Amino acid sequence: MFVVLLSVGALMITSLVYFQGLKLRVGREAGNVAEEAARAGAGQLNRAQFYQTGVKSIDPEAAVRQARVYLARAGQRGTVTPVSARRVRVTVTISRSAPMLSLIGVETVTVTRTATADLVTGVDSGEGQ
Repeated sequence: MFVVLLSVGALMITSLVYFQGLKLRVGREAGNVAEEAARAGAGQLNRAQFYQTGVKSIDPEAAVRQARVYLARAGQRGTVTPVSARRVRVTVTISRSAPMLSLIGVETVTVTRTATADLVTGVDSGEGQ
């Protein structure tokens, strides 16, 4: 009886460690994809406005389009939102199957991550100018 209880306990601990590791791995993947997609979107300068007024801001349509292109190439889906004139937010949800955890009723692990990126342009002026 002791061996059976010990085996069940060891299996439960192993399953929990596996679940947490899988959740961390999927979370890292979702975060990386969200960050890169947000950066891709935030890099879309509104050139027409910049040339006319000198104000640096993102082109919201181009930012959303570019972030979605990045998501599609990464094989993921998500939401892209221009937050301000210089900021883009991307939310990605990734689900992965958890075959080892089906014994305890967990079929998939789903993680959602959100990332925000700002438009960053080059150096405006040098030292002493």
